[in-house]
Amino acid sequence: MKTKLLLLALALGGALNLYAQHDHDHDHDHSHDHGKHSHAGEAPAAGPNGGKLFKSTEPHFELFMQDDRKVRVTFVDDDGKPADHAGASVSGIGGERTKPTRLSFEAVDSAYVSTEPLPEGNIVPLIVRVKPDASSKTVTERININLAQCGSCDYREYACICGH
Repeated sequence: MKTKLLLLALALGGALNLYAQHDHDHDHDHSHDHGKHSHAGEAPAAGPNGGKLFKSTEPHFELFMQDDRKVRVTFVDDDGKPADHAGASVSGIGGERTKPTRLSFEAVDSAYVSTEPLPEGNIVPLIVRVKPDASSKTVTERININLAQCGSCDYREYACICGH
């Protein structure tokens, strides 16, 4: 039994040593932005209102948390200008799984604003479903709305663009 434990410890120690020596600057062709959703060489972009910019739809959309804790979704073109959103639909669900807050959105000016605020807390999980127009597929995005101010850029952590 002692021999088996010794062999297991040696094998585990060797594996951990190999992991610790792993050179992280290995040569392959994909972004190593751990946890960020950007493509190689593409820096995260800010939304026009200081929110998180999602490029998973055309037109793109910005998700912004207002001071009243309501969520604002603005469709934008490649230049960050408000884009046509006729026929769009937006819905969401946020907060804890045991007590979720369902979000409905209504058109307000050039955006969609949730009719309900997100639950209290500095970090609130949010799932938002966006369909830019009747002919588009619905896109689902998941994000933790972290309201802490980034120490390196002018945005809140959920919309941070400095890539720390």
